[in-house]
Amino acid sequence: MKRICCIYKRIIFSNNEIVYRISSGSPAKKSDIFFEDFVEWSRVKDRGSCIEYTVNLMMEDGTTQTITSFGIRSSYIIDNKYVMLVFFEDNDKFIPPNNAAVYNAAGELLQQLESPKNEQGWYIHSIWCEKVHLSNSLGVYITNDKDWPALCFCKYTGDPKLIWTGIQKERK
Repeated sequence: MKRICCIYKRIIFSNNEIVYRISSGSPAKKSDIFFEDFVEWSRVKDRGSCIEYTVNLMMEDGTTQTITSFGIRSSYIIDNKYVMLVFFEDNDKFIPPNNAAVYNAAGELLQQLESPKNEQGWYIHSIWCEKVHLSNSLGVYITNDKDWPALCFCKYTGDPKLIWTGIQKERK
């Protein structure tokens, strides 16, 4: 089974420039895409409008796999075999409050995550990994911009139904 080493975005701008941006991990040493190709995001403002956007997996052997064209807010590689992606709220496939998913290394959707809060306005904000207080827990922060000022941690156990923990973090 191929092992994932990196999640990256490939963006083509209206001036035909292609930009790669790492979301998680580090590029493979055997890759055709060199580390120098991954530029600071602040430098892409002057390149015109985005005409193509993809989220890709890079394997340790340097091969790549496109998994989606939806914009992602955050990403995380799980045991080099799976990836968790949190999508922006404006996509039409992963609609809030369930705007996160887990994919395998082949780029196949395994599960769409289910928020414990299904009321209007709630969405999955970002991925959270706790190594100290919750003994290597992985999960997401959920929030509601209108009614809830804090980010609320929900644990991911491998099941698509996220578990409300009651742990909160103030947004900055």
